[in-house]
Amino acid sequence: MFGRKKRPELSRSVALSARPVRVPVKGTRVDEKGELHVTMEYARPGWQLRLGGTEKCERTFVLDKLGREVYEWCDHGRSVKQVVDEFVKKHKVSVAEAEYSVTTYLKTLLKKGLVAMAVDERELKAAARKDSE
Repeated sequence: MFGRKKRPELSRSVALSARPVRVPVKGTRVDEKGELHVTMEYARPGWQLRLGGTEKCERTFVLDKLGREVYEWCDHGRSVKQVVDEFVKKHKVSVAEAEYSVTTYLKTLLKKGLVAMAVDERELKAAARKDSE
C-alpha cells in the first residue's frame, strides 16, 4: 500500500539482453597488482549534512583482475549475454559457470552504483504484460 511500486520480474532472456552501462565516476587508477580503483562521488544523506558533514563524499571501490574485466566490458553496447560469452572465451569456463559468476558480479556493481542496466522498453512492457496475465 505505502511501499514502492513493484517492478515486473524480468525473464531470464530479458535480463540477459540488458546492457550494463558504467556510470560516470570521479576517477580510476590501476595499481601494481592490476586491480582497478574506482572512485565515486556521492551526495551525503540529509542527516549527515545536519550533523556538519560536507555536501559531497567519496568512496573508492577496488576491483580485482576478473572484476576489472567485467567492469571494462560494460559500456560498449554489449548485452549481459555478450559479456558472459567474452568471459567464457577468455577464461575457458562453462557457460553456466560464467553466467552465474558474471551476473552475480554485475548485481554487486549495481548495488554499489558503479553500473546501471539499460533494458529495451518493449521487452519491459512484454514482461509487465506477462506478469498481469
